[in-house]
Amino acid sequence: MQDSGRPTRRLALVAGMTLGLGGCGIRLEDDAPHVPLVPTRTPIPGEADLLALLRGTRDLAGRLRGAGVDQAAELAGWLRGAGVDQAAELAGWHDRQAVVLDAALRRAGVPADAIDPAPTPSGSTGSTTGSTGSTTGSAGSTTGSASSTPAPAGTAALVRAEQDAVAAVGTLLGIADPGLLTMLSSMRASRLLACRILGRDPGPPTAGVAGADAPEPERVVPFLTASREAAYGLEVVAARASGARRDRTRAWLAQVRALALAQEQAAGASAPPAASAYELPLSPDEADGADRLAQYLLAALPGAYGDAIGAAARATDGRQPDRALVALGSDWLARAAGLAADSGTDPGAFPGLR
Repeated sequence: MQDSGRPTRRLALVAGMTLGLGGCGIRLEDDAPHVPLVPTRTPIPGEADLLALLRGTRDLAGRLRGAGVDQAAELAGWLRGAGVDQAAELAGWHDRQAVVLDAALRRAGVPADAIDPAPTPSGSTGSTTGSTGSTTGSAGSTTGSASSTPAPAGTAALVRAEQDAVAAVGTLLGIADPGLLTMLSSMRASRLLACRILGRDPGPPTAGVAGADAPEPERVVPFLTASREAAYGLEVVAARASGARRDRTRAWLAQVRALALAQEQAAGASAPPAASAYELPLSPDEADGADRLAQYLLAALPGAYGDAIGAAARATDGRQPDRALVALGSDWLARAAGLAADSGTDPGAFPGLR
């Protein structure tokens, strides 16, 4: 008589197969044949779009460097006219973004052969995941202003690719895992800034971003507070400046005030009254103090926005991530990063991330 308390030989064999697969570190791919009692891998949210974004980022890095492109010299000259002293600087941003996105996908369990597929016989753009993507070019080189000279014909596809990336990342902000939202929002801000550097308007804020029309008003307040503090400091600087320096500071101040106004409208009744004065991080009365204060304020603004985006992306106390604000915040972050660049601070591949 068979003892019901002992496993049958068949069950023992299946269990041994399962343990053997796990112990050897074998991971079944999505399209692998199903093995009984062995779970199949469920793709992460937006996985196909994330992989497409990674491939496009690697490709753009190579094309922006001008590797193998006849128009490389023409592109480099035009980028310098647009305010980019080193044509490789934009490529460096994309290199770094590819490295970070690659690592994020691996941590999420995406198979390595999906992240780094075998090259096709016709050849493909090389992976940039082995590069650190240094962005140590001149600090003030990535201004948000566009060149008055039309881009060379060979750059049209590059500009379209950047615009497509803005839309793609916007879509991902509506579906990706919450743990990726802060990184993706910063990447979208970088791509928005790249579009402006390349002389193209990326379109209205959060265009094409699912659910990006109704952020939670109280979560907008940190953005507004940061903008008001920066605006107050710039008012102090403008009052002490003269000539071209005063005109430049007033131009920055107008843009920060525009951001604060948009944020005040988004915050609605949650917006607190503006303070009559804010504590300044540096004294404007020391030698070159006003200029250093302006640069400090504009360099700090992307970081403050990045912190606010990170808070909006977290699910805490039963609240879901505010994807609408994460998307809208990426547009504000892009504008703040452009101001920081104008004042002499390199925004890097991931503006706002500390």
